[in-house]
Amino acid sequence: MSYQKLEVKFDTYNRSLSLIVLDLVYTSNSIYKYVLSKKTKLNTYLICVGQSPAYYALSMMNQSIYDEKLVKIIILPYSSSMNPTLDQADIYNNYLKQNNIQFTNEDEIFFMDQIQHGDTITNFLSIFLRNKTLSNYFLITLNFAYPLTNLDYCGTRVIKQFSSESLPRLSDSFPRIVQHYRPDMFKNKPMKVGFIDLDTNPYVSMIIECSQIYPKVNSEWYKLNNVIS
Repeated sequence: MSYQKLEVKFDTYNRSLSLIVLDLVYTSNSIYKYVLSKKTKLNTYLICVGQSPAYYALSMMNQSIYDEKLVKIIILPYSSSMNPTLDQADIYNNYLKQNNIQFTNEDEIFFMDQIQHGDTITNFLSIFLRNKTLSNYFLITLNFAYPLTNLDYCGTRVIKQFSSESLPRLSDSFPRIVQHYRPDMFKNKPMKVGFIDLDTNPYVSMIIECSQIYPKVNSEWYKLNNVIS
């Protein structure tokens, strides 16, 4: 592997890239451990919705604690606060079926999303839960600065909030690793479940290695990039 100092073209708010990645890895570890501690069903899933949660999912899935037989992570695209129509909701759910993403009341589902105003996760849940009779589902949120005061979205209660200083960079500055997917795209653009463009993303190798050796931080990636640009 070729280690290098990565170019940073965004405002890091006086934090090195290494500290941003370390915060991502630490928060990801805390989230997965939390879901493991709350697991009550044989089949438990953590559904990560959209761009920022996908980065946390990438880290979790490369940490030694990850075991998909205990809690399986699923990355789903959804990128808009647009209010979906019923037809659009049905199209999205048909794509889920085509990708064998279906659940029953024997399953336990934890949704994870970044929440700013709440419209995006509310609309996603209105789509995902449409025509389903699921009873074991919960919401975990990622916040940057302030805790949420509204703890109910589309009838789904927030059971845990995680604060992460990496969040604004992952959302606004890091390259996309999940499909950009608005309701007005559903009809003409098939859903891509999971990650995209990892091979061309300059930060992925650093995130993966720092995740694999966590809680150690003595990666060459960390040493080379622990400077404020």
